[in-house]
Amino acid sequence: MLTTEVLRYKKDESKYGRLPDGNLEIILSLENIEPDLVPKIKDVKFILLKNSEIYKRIEHTRVFGGVRYLSFSDFKIKGSKIIVSLDNTYKAKRGRAFVHSKSFEYEFRKVNGKWEGKLLREGGLIT
Repeated sequence: MLTTEVLRYKKDESKYGRLPDGNLEIILSLENIEPDLVPKIKDVKFILLKNSEIYKRIEHTRVFGGVRYLSFSDFKIKGSKIIVSLDNTYKAKRGRAFVHSKSFEYEFRKVNGKWEGKLLREGGLIT
């Protein structure tokens, strides 16, 4: 799931010519996840931050800047299934009422002792 969203993130960044050489650095909120559970993904460096640290970064960006980050916004257990929501959010500096967020909801279940997941739905919000 996180690997899928990293690929989506890379695709978005490359569309606008913002894909850096070397490792891609992605801010990942520590809300609802333990640092030990974050997987290692080739050519990706996760910057693990608390939400308060993300908001500080937003405030210290350029006049028209903002911060893009991933966050696990929800986990639900439904019988033998786990529903996980992952958000890809861009928030602009305070004073600019702009937030762009994409949310992806996945369903996971164990099949033959291994977790399998599928995308249930995705949605977006622009304010």
